[in-house]
Amino acid sequence: MLDLEEELGALIEALNDANAEYALSGGLARAVYGEICATADVDLLVASPSMPAVAALSSSMCSSLKIHLLPVDSTVREVWARRTVVQWHQSPIAVVALADAKTLHIDRRHAAVDYSERAVTQRIRQASQLRKLCLSLGKAKPITPPPPVSKS
Repeated sequence: MLDLEEELGALIEALNDANAEYALSGGLARAVYGEICATADVDLLVASPSMPAVAALSSSMCSSLKIHLLPVDSTVREVWARRTVVQWHQSPIAVVALADAKTLHIDRRHAAVDYSERAVTQRIRQASQLRKLCLSLGKAKPITPPPPVSKS
């Protein structure tokens, strides 16, 4: 199993290298603000012009992480405007505001749960790695002043 922290770090680095306009949301955004919660995925808000590149990068790079992409449209425009940038592992990460990370929901379809010993063991290992990742994200530092992330 790959290290989720390393996998997210590589994705963030690739997104930054591609000048993609994104913002981390959901449970991992909450971890940036020190609120550790159970999560099994990465939620990203993505500006429309960046969507093809972000979709390609996330599908080609992330084998362990489930990535959910939400396009920035009129329903999340204010959330997008409130995002901030923090420094994590020598890379800037755009992150939605804490209040938005708590309230923004991305529609998902959940499959039936596999309760086999192998599946349960895998989920427990993943939860352990997610805890490690969330604790690491909680150490992110604000960048002052934040570099421009979006030109839109």
